[in-house]
Amino acid sequence: NTLLQDFKYTNAAVVADSFAGVFPVGLQGKMLQRFGVCSTGLLEGVLLSDCTSGAIDIQAVFADAMARFPHVAFASIDSKTDEVQIAYYELVSRTFGDALADPIQPVQFAQSLMEVYVGYNEKPNWVSYLVNSKQHMFLKGSCLYS
Repeated sequence: NTLLQDFKYTNAAVVADSFAGVFPVGLQGKMLQRFGVCSTGLLEGVLLSDCTSGAIDIQAVFADAMARFPHVAFASIDSKTDEVQIAYYELVSRTFGDALADPIQPVQFAQSLMEVYVGYNEKPNWVSYLVNSKQHMFLKGSCLYS
């Protein structure tokens, strides 16, 4: 939100490359609180109160930006079984949740990713590019063609 408010632009796009925020249910709020996100000044209103209560998630922040900036194009590029996002999931699960929980399987990750996408798909200014792969990040290298 801050960058979209501060920059002057005719057209803008926000691209989330290989980060959908798929984490164990109920742990994002704890993680964001621990990282100090609630006190950065980046969140306001309902997002800030959800952050301080531990009920916030990254999807709500992204969806809020889409709603606040309806003329900005938002896009997500993800792999269905992104190994790095799965590793993040495991790290958060072990650090903030149940250290003995079963690891997430690639098919479970893909299902959770689709649940995130269903929520974003309600926004008319959001598009996705979903890759049948385990690759992490597309915009940094020579694998992106336009």
